[in-house]
Amino acid sequence: MKSLLLSFLLSSSLLAWDSCTYTSVKDDMMMEIFKDCIDIDKNQNITINKKHLDNMFFDENALACVGAKKSLFFVNKNAKALKTVSFDNGCDTFSQELARVKINNKTSYINKNFDIQIKTDYFYGSRFYKNRAIVCDETIKKIYKQEHSFYSGGSCNILNTKGKLLLETELSYEEVLQLLKKEKI
Repeated sequence: MKSLLLSFLLSSSLLAWDSCTYTSVKDDMMMEIFKDCIDIDKNQNITINKKHLDNMFFDENALACVGAKKSLFFVNKNAKALKTVSFDNGCDTFSQELARVKINNKTSYINKNFDIQIKTDYFYGSRFYKNRAIVCDETIKKIYKQEHSFYSGGSCNILNTKGKLLLETELSYEEVLQLLKKEKI
């Protein structure tokens, strides 16, 4: 239910993007819209307003999901924030103990302690499945078909949970996906 509400709030034209939204402890664990909970300076440094930090609901990983500035952010209890990717209409979820974040528009992976475990030079990174993730450069295309989307093209590789690239040459998203499906890598 929270995911649906977050999706509505994030996509609603009523939401002013100088506002932010998160699950509020003081408002019966409902998603609420606030004016001044997060600030991002020109150097991409993120600051969380203390009164909002005290009001945010933190999940079992001690992270809150905040929608602001046309993006989603993981926020920890120490007021550190990292831009994340959307998964199922909310912040990314952990897959094989790792979740995706964006640093300088590149995909990195954090652990549940909010430590960066894998930093990449790739724009796109999938979630990990069977210790493998697909990573691709900026040429990958996101294609929309009604309410669904899929990826195509790009220059891609396979990354393991240790941060090692597994292919000697990069292939298209479709070619890498086929290798994974056939369990050739």
